[in-house]
Amino acid sequence: MTEEEQTSNKKKNEKSNESKKEKEINSIEILEESKSDEIKIVKRGNENSSLNLSYDFLFKVSLIGDSGTGKTSIITRFIDNIFKEETSTTIGVDFKIVSFDLGKETFAKMQIWDTCGSERFKSLTANFLKTCSAFILVFDLTRLSTFQSIDNWIKTIYENTKPRFLILIGNKSDLINQRKVEKDLILKYCEKNNFNYIETSVKNNFNIEKIFKEVAYQLYEGIKSKNQESQKNDLKEYEIGGFKNIKIDEPNVLSEDKNKKKKYCCKS
Repeated sequence: MTEEEQTSNKKKNEKSNESKKEKEINSIEILEESKSDEIKIVKRGNENSSLNLSYDFLFKVSLIGDSGTGKTSIITRFIDNIFKEETSTTIGVDFKIVSFDLGKETFAKMQIWDTCGSERFKSLTANFLKTCSAFILVFDLTRLSTFQSIDNWIKTIYENTKPRFLILIGNKSDLINQRKVEKDLILKYCEKNNFNYIETSVKNNFNIEKIFKEVAYQLYEGIKSKNQESQKNDLKEYEIGGFKNIKIDEPNVLSEDKNKKKKYCCKS
C-alpha cells in the first residue's frame, strides 16, 4: 500500500469515527449505578458451540419486542460482530451463548434467546417466556408504534412469569433524522415504571456489549442478595430461569446497596 493510499484510508477512518460520534451525541441512558464494566466476556458462540467452560450460574435471557426492531441484529452483532442491513424475520425462537467472568473466580453462562415479534407466533413466545429470568425489551426509535407496544409485551411477560430483571432498549440511535420516539417521552416512561434504559446502534456497534454485561451484572447482584437473605436457612442452591445453580462460596462478601439510584446520562 502506497503512502498516499495509507493517508487516504486514515482520513476515511477519521471521518467515519467523527460520524459515529455525531450520531451518538443525542443518545440517552438510565441505569442504576453498577460495576457492569468490570465483567469480562470469556467466550461467545451459538447453540451448537460447546463452550465447555465450568460455570456457577446459567442465565436464560430473552430479547422481546415487535418485529423489525433489531432483536436478531443486536444478538448477531454481539456474538459474531456482524452487521447486515437486511435480516430475515425470526420464526419461533433461537438462541446464542456467552460466558462471563463475574470476578472472584465466579463464572456465568448466558443463553440469549431471540423471539419472533410477529402476532402469529405470540402463543409460542408466551409459552417460552416462563423459563426466562430476564428480558431485554427492544423498540425501534424510528417507529413510535414499537414503543407503544412495550406495555403489551410487559403484560405478556407478567402473565407468564415473574422476571428478575427488565431493561428497555431503544435501537437504531444512528438514524437521528428519522427518530420518532422523543427523549422526554422515554424519560417519563422509564421514571414512571422504574426502568433501566439504554439506546443502541447495531450499525455503529454502540452500547451493544453494554446491554448484556448490565443484564449479567444485575442478575448476579440479585442472586447475591437472595443468598444473603437466605443464609439463615442454610441455602444450598438457588434456582434462576429454570436452572439450578451452585451457591456462592463466600457469603461474607455478599452485599447489596439498597439505596441504589438510577444514573441519568446524556451522551455528549
